[in-house]
Amino acid sequence: MDMLKTEMRNPKTTHLDRMTTTEMLRVIQDENMNAVKAVDGCLDAVGRAVDAVTEALRRGGRLIYVGAGTSGRLGVLDASEACPTFGVPEGTILGVMAGGVEALYRAGEPEEDSAAFGERSPGSDNTPPPPHERPSGSPGPQSDVLPS
Repeated sequence: MDMLKTEMRNPKTTHLDRMTTTEMLRVIQDENMNAVKAVDGCLDAVGRAVDAVTEALRRGGRLIYVGAGTSGRLGVLDASEACPTFGVPEGTILGVMAGGVEALYRAGEPEEDSAAFGERSPGSDNTPPPPHERPSGSPGPQSDVLPS
């Protein structure tokens, strides 16, 4: 399998160790701006996705982040903050991390980039039920890290 672009070295950052701190920060900031510009080009699609999720949540549905690697970790982090930050009922927004709890602390690069590994459902039978389907008094986790 060819290396994914997200896993390749960025030629603009191969010599960070030889830059001054300000030069290094400028390169990092320039690359951050490239990411912002990329999102700007797809705001209509992002808006449609947000509208669809909002409507699903209004109907009692859930948002479940499923990810691997850094993006998976950020999904779990975001899900864990939904309740205290936005008052979202527990269990409404979940984070599912490929590789389970261990993957939150230790990268598993081959698994993160494997299509075959990703095709295995990361917990469709184990995903906790939405809050309105849980037994009374069962709080359920805000952010579930399910084994792969």
